Amino acid sequence: FPSHDILHLMPNSDYRITVQIFSAISDEVMSTLRLKVNGETLPLIGTDAPARYQATLPAEVDNRYEHATQFTFTVERTDTPNEGDTRQLGVAFDWVEITPLDEGTSVE
Repeated sequence: FPSHDILHLMPNSDYRITVQIFSAISDEVMSTLRLKVNGETLPLIGTDAPARYQATLPAEVDNRYEHATQFTFTVERTDTPNEGDTRQLGVAFDWVEITPLDEGTSVE
């Protein structure tokens, strides 16, 4: 169940991607959250803050497509919140932040 966004980033730069999750339908669904950038999977690493994850976007991944960077978030499945509600829900994002990394810095 993908969600896509296309952004225009400065070429030849590494970036830190920080994702704050607002809610997930279940811990199981949350554990399947994946991020792909231009088709390459980037590991999402939990931080000290609850429901906050980070990834490093290397310049060589960002530079694959001229003038566009495609971000795709996926979960393996969705679920309904309760018996009377037929909406298929997965993960709700609070915010996503993309910031340039200083040389020599990475997500730990």
